[in-house]
Amino acid sequence: MRAAVDGTLRVINKALPKSLAAIAIREDFQRTYAKFLLPCITALNLDKRGVDRIELLAPPSLCRHKDGNSGNDGRSSYLATSSLLALYDEMDAHAFLSRDRTGRGGVSVELTFDLYEEIQPWTRLILELKTEKIGKFMGFSTVEVKDSRTGNVVARGQHTKFLHHGWWWNIMHGPVLGPILYDFYYQFRYHKFTTPLDGLLRGRADPEATDAFVRQYPIFQTNEEIFHSNFSSFHLRSNVYTYETEDADIGDKVLSHVYSLNILPQTKNYLGVMHGGGVAAAIEQACYLFKFHGQENAKNRSHLRLARMHIKYMNATRNDVFVETHDDKLSPKITLPDGTTVFSKTKGTVVDRKTGSDNVYFSCTWVPTTSA
Repeated sequence: MRAAVDGTLRVINKALPKSLAAIAIREDFQRTYAKFLLPCITALNLDKRGVDRIELLAPPSLCRHKDGNSGNDGRSSYLATSSLLALYDEMDAHAFLSRDRTGRGGVSVELTFDLYEEIQPWTRLILELKTEKIGKFMGFSTVEVKDSRTGNVVARGQHTKFLHHGWWWNIMHGPVLGPILYDFYYQFRYHKFTTPLDGLLRGRADPEATDAFVRQYPIFQTNEEIFHSNFSSFHLRSNVYTYETEDADIGDKVLSHVYSLNILPQTKNYLGVMHGGGVAAAIEQACYLFKFHGQENAKNRSHLRLARMHIKYMNATRNDVFVETHDDKLSPKITLPDGTTVFSKTKGTVVDRKTGSDNVYFSCTWVPTTSA
């Protein structure tokens, strides 16, 4: 195992020599939601010209059963849309950190992600992440996800970020003080802890050792005794209440279900607020609970999967939240094998339980599964 770790931990330092991005990757793994995502990376190449190539193995902990539950049981699981979205969100922040001249990672404003097909556990994927534009206040990026074996594009995403951090950040991470701060980190902080990514931050990776490490990593195991799903951190209390609310798009009342979520420390980012990818995972959980609530709807779990997520981040999610969900009655209907029809889109809002503010607006699109 030690050899596997040593072999694995060799990619990122070559791609990110002493930089704010390299520091952020280590710190994120140490203390944030990213620890559920980053260990599946097997190779990383950040290109200063604006295109990243990230290789990974899709671990079972980021997958979802075909019956809608989180976790895996081998062939009946597929990679969750929110998992790839979360990894995109995480790595996009590091891409902006490495390319922006003052190291601004920014905060998410809008994220859209489409998953075109079901991806089995342990599939090898390639993420080609492109930074489209970095402006004074805003940044834009896109991503294509390819199946390494076939070369087919299996997913695409777009990301808009707000980048303005203020004059003090520009000075601290500019060309004069930036290198001094990074050297200070490696002298006095780097050796205080280790992460499974440290070898990736140090030279070339042995592909066999890297694969072995990812497959053996504890949170990716299929053994139920030690298996920890990415989704196990999101304990939504089902059906706190159900009510009719006005949908502004159609000018009519719709049936909404509201779920309560307590924000756990492991779902936060280094700023102490809920990780944007963590918000997406919670939204996906709520959408599955809503779509398949009750005995009548539960039988349809194996016939639908969530294929598209569109998320608008309005405020940072600092406190416990309510997740409100309802059908979009303007969306097309899907006919299921038993002849029943369901709306193909679920919409909703993430609401701060303490302040009552709308933190996130979202819409999620459903498609039939390829097989039951």
